Amino acid sequence: MLRPYQEYLSKLTEEFKEIEFTHLEREGNQFADTLATLAVISRIDFRYKVQLVDINIRNFLAHCCLVKGNANPWYYNIKNFVQNQEYPMGASEIDRKTLRRLAMNFYLDKEVLYKKIIR
Repeated sequence: MLRPYQEYLSKLTEEFKEIEFTHLEREGNQFADTLATLAVISRIDFRYKVQLVDINIRNFLAHCCLVKGNANPWYYNIKNFVQNQEYPMGASEIDRKTLRRLAMNFYLDKEVLYKKIIR
């Protein structure tokens, strides 16, 4: 089943000056999933040279900050809107408009909310 992908990848490697492959064990799949998600949402125009992507791995969670006095994380309403198209109870029309505008910058992969990076 993966054979066609392997053949295609072998063909693509001819286009690179230098390339390295690393086998990831099962515990390394979280990073591979993130890269796969990035590949799916990225549009690359192959007529132009693709810039090198520099990835820094951090050993702490970026989403652990809570707003004081609120039991939910800062992204709770955004995630809920992206997932269920629901507004917070009692939200004004201005709040709803702001939430819709903010939600356009995020996407959901399974249960994880990601911010879109548009360049």
